[in-house]
Amino acid sequence: MEVAKKIPRNSYTTFGFAKDSDVRILNSSVSGKYSSFKVKWKQGSSFEFLTSLFGQKNISNVASVIAFLFRLGYSPDKIRASIQEFRGGKRRFEPVVSKNGIDIFDDYAHHPTEISSTISAARERFPKRRIILVFQPHTFSRTVSLKDDFAGSLSKADLSIVIPIFSSARENVSDFHIGSSDISSSPESKGKVIAVASKDELMDKLGSFLKQGDVLFTMGAGDVYKLKNDIIPLL
Repeated sequence: MEVAKKIPRNSYTTFGFAKDSDVRILNSSVSGKYSSFKVKWKQGSSFEFLTSLFGQKNISNVASVIAFLFRLGYSPDKIRASIQEFRGGKRRFEPVVSKNGIDIFDDYAHHPTEISSTISAARERFPKRRIILVFQPHTFSRTVSLKDDFAGSLSKADLSIVIPIFSSARENVSDFHIGSSDISSSPESKGKVIAVASKDELMDKLGSFLKQGDVLFTMGAGDVYKLKNDIIPLL
């Protein structure tokens, strides 16, 4: 905000859920496969929008695009059509398969804040269904620094299964003494996070745990998305 004070007020637009936003988000709700919300301009005009994205973080991101396009001179109708057609970025709440009443998504979230946001969005879209995560920590250094934060975020799902850490090419693995079990054993996990040591162990857990109505996410910045080829036959 200190930087903003040095910029002419008419040269930028604020957006968000706050009452004093130039472009304020109102009445956000879920309607089937869409989030619906109203955007109100400070000067009084308001418009309804639909997006296939979910959660406050994504709605806020969409509002930023709306504000930007409006400043460029696009009409609300053109903006509305484009927003509704957008299906999201790859590996961001990306649908993988829906089979036998189980939906699988893939998400790039690899930081505790992102994990919490994705779980919150999933709860908003699927309020009566179990949310299950297969999470792959990304880099040993990040896991050391954020072990308890990861555990706390992952505990917001109904069950999180943590697979072995995906290391960075810049890291010397022998320099670290931490594993996925250190996340699951953290007090912040609240008994809702477990660790597995291999793909076979993961498949055994999922095979015995998954049931109709579940929503499963593969999550992380490594190669966890490749597990879909092993998980789908379990459904």
